[in-house]
Amino acid sequence: MLASPVDQLLQRAKQLISSRSVDSLGFATQACDLAVELGCRLSEAAALTVYSSVLQLFGRHREAIKILDKVLDIAETDELGVWRGEALQLMGRHTYTLGEYESAAKYWCRCLELSTQAIETTQRLCAHIGLGQLYYAHEQFEVALIHHKMAQDLAKKEHDANYQSICLINIAVDLYRLNRLDDAMSIARQALPLVRAEGNYELEAEVYSVFGLIRLERGDIERARMNFLVALKINRLHINTWNEAANLLALGRCSLAGGEYEAALDELHRAFTVADVMESQKLLADIHEIFSLVYQKMNFPDLQEQHELAHKKLRVVLLEQSASAQLRSMELALLVPG
Repeated sequence: MLASPVDQLLQRAKQLISSRSVDSLGFATQACDLAVELGCRLSEAAALTVYSSVLQLFGRHREAIKILDKVLDIAETDELGVWRGEALQLMGRHTYTLGEYESAAKYWCRCLELSTQAIETTQRLCAHIGLGQLYYAHEQFEVALIHHKMAQDLAKKEHDANYQSICLINIAVDLYRLNRLDDAMSIARQALPLVRAEGNYELEAEVYSVFGLIRLERGDIERARMNFLVALKINRLHINTWNEAANLLALGRCSLAGGEYEAALDELHRAFTVADVMESQKLLADIHEIFSLVYQKMNFPDLQEQHELAHKKLRVVLLEQSASAQLRSMELALLVPG
């Protein structure tokens, strides 16, 4: 059976998401327009979902959430259950990136509460990855690791190299924060040949970022800097805005560790500009924290205090949600008993 014109456009858009994001956006836009023109609601939901995924790479999260609201409306009206699960897991991703953790928890929980018939394994997998990252953001690294291993178990059933790589990357970062650096490096190295074989530049950049984090923690500043520069080059070339800001922040950390304070300020200012446009509270909080440390080293107490206060204010907004009933009940419902 031949694929429809909309399906052909969507397939092309999906193939290019991780390698040529601008072209991917163009194909996704064409697919959306054609689906509306043909009056096919199923194709419209599919096209809008892919379109929202590409918008994430450009840091256009508010716009993506509005698009996904339309997908949910179509899914509810036309009883397209599978698109409900996809829209919910992606809405969790966008709100998480913006630092709206309560909303992210709500979307991912709703996704996992769907019946087996109304959700695909990959959607359940992505929701577990998201929940793991949510607990990671709340510095509950052991719980994060459990969720990411649950996602890994689902990924093994799918035999999909990209999902397996995503799980490995997240597990490596959890282990890094648990100070299991050798284990973290071993897991991250397993992901690299997988992402290269798939030509997934977005994930390749993430692997190099993990290498950089581990090496910086070990005090190997120059090798860490090279890893972050490789990741930054990839993310700029293929337009991954959030990761670009994260790489600039990481380079600022390297410069701080090496006593290169002016270079650190330059990298942090560039990271702040990108993160501010995206409204990413998590990144902005981390950037303010490193700013304060740099100004402390430079003996500028007023500027140090200014950034310390900004960091604390943002962290309060982010982490006060860790006490929410939703997060507590989610942990009780989904995790193995202690």
